[in-house]
Amino acid sequence: MRFIVPHRYAILSALGRKNAAPVNPSRGDSLAHDLTERGLNVRDWLYVEDNCRAIDAVLHKGTPGQVYNVGGNNELSNIDLIHLLLHALAQQTGKPEEDYTRLITFVPDRPGHDRRYALDSGKLCSSLGWTAVLRITESLAQSVGWLRGSW
Repeated sequence: MRFIVPHRYAILSALGRKNAAPVNPSRGDSLAHDLTERGLNVRDWLYVEDNCRAIDAVLHKGTPGQVYNVGGNNELSNIDLIHLLLHALAQQTGKPEEDYTRLITFVPDRPGHDRRYALDSGKLCSSLGWTAVLRITESLAQSVGWLRGSW
C-alpha cells in the first residue's frame, strides 16, 4: 500500500479557524470569546490556502511512505492571534480596536490542555520546495474581509 501523510494542526480560514475565536464581524457582540490561561497557549498558525498548497506538494512530489509536517512558522499565543485579528477588524471597520478588545474574557484552562502545538516543516520545505505564501497578518486580513462581506 502506498501512502504519504501530511500532518497539520492550526489552520486559519475565512470559514472558521481551529482553536481561535469564531467571528461575525457585522455584529460586534459575537466577537466575545473566552480564552483559557490568559490566552498564553501557543499554536503554529497556517492559512488554509497555504495548507492546501502543502498537501498538493506532498501529493505530487512526496515520497510514498514518508510523513511531512506542515508548519506555518507563525507561532503565536492565542491572545496575540486574537489581538491581530481584532486589529485587522478595526482597520477594516474604522472602529477603535478597544471596542473589540473589551469583549475578550478569560476562563480557567481545562485539565491536560497543551501549552504549545507546533510542527517543524523543515523536511517539507527542503525536500519538496514548499513554503507558506501568506504572512499571518495578510491571512487574518483576508479572513476578516471575507467574513465582513459574507455576513
